[in-house]
Amino acid sequence: MSRSGIYVCLVTYNSMATLPAVLERLDRHCAPDTAMVVVDNGSTDGTGRHLERIRASAAHRIELIVNATNLGYSEGANQALARVPADAPAILLNPDVLVGPHWDVRLAAHMADTEQVGAVGPLGSLIGGPQEYGLYGAAPFASPQGTQELDQFVERLYRACRGHFRTVKFLIGCCLLITPAARSAVGGLDASMLLGADDFDWSLRARLAGFDLLVAEDVFVEHRKGTSTRQAGALASEWEQLSWQRFTERWATLVGQIGWPRLFEDEVELDRPRYRRIVHRPARP
Repeated sequence: MSRSGIYVCLVTYNSMATLPAVLERLDRHCAPDTAMVVVDNGSTDGTGRHLERIRASAAHRIELIVNATNLGYSEGANQALARVPADAPAILLNPDVLVGPHWDVRLAAHMADTEQVGAVGPLGSLIGGPQEYGLYGAAPFASPQGTQELDQFVERLYRACRGHFRTVKFLIGCCLLITPAARSAVGGLDASMLLGADDFDWSLRARLAGFDLLVAEDVFVEHRKGTSTRQAGALASEWEQLSWQRFTERWATLVGQIGWPRLFEDEVELDRPRYRRIVHRPARP
């Protein structure tokens, strides 16, 4: 583990519908040496004032960056990543993700699971893709019904699946641990992808650089998907369209040559014979 501890990078925009619960859980469930960098992206709903109050009373160190206007999610995330020490793992977290006990150290424990781990993501509800709980890999219990069951479910899942993981072709950016090695070699998010596509883009860049992407099957989060995005209204829709347009322009040749299924869905990796669809390591003591 990095001597600098783990850094949680949270980007907010008019997030008061979910932010108080998210911050309360972070304060309760993060390791003592975990720090937070929070970027308020031009909020107008009182998010900034709430963050100032939380910073003064939180058990964990919180660094607050306030932007006068909304610079887009990717730029806000990069601002936060720039404050993370080079030797520390960074977890990008959306302000609509509820975490459970020991979520940060359990994600970070998977950094040594393969030869070169670039990023780790949890299982969850409403995450989608290979991280949607119950669709792929381990699903020993029914999903928790409501926030009150979340902590008990998280602990049961960890006991049943401790140390289990899968290598995948992309990770969703709502809760994404990036290792120091990958941050150094791959960089941050593409700021021209203002909202959306940035996680697919980063995942592909990381894989082409030789990094593995892992789903931690012993970590679960609750994603209240789109809660903050809806606050941006038509702007969010416009930014998402522009972001995917940028992604298509950047990767048109590769997608044309290889095809989307092989790039992001099929089990055959890009010239990576050591890619494995499902990998389990022995349970940790």
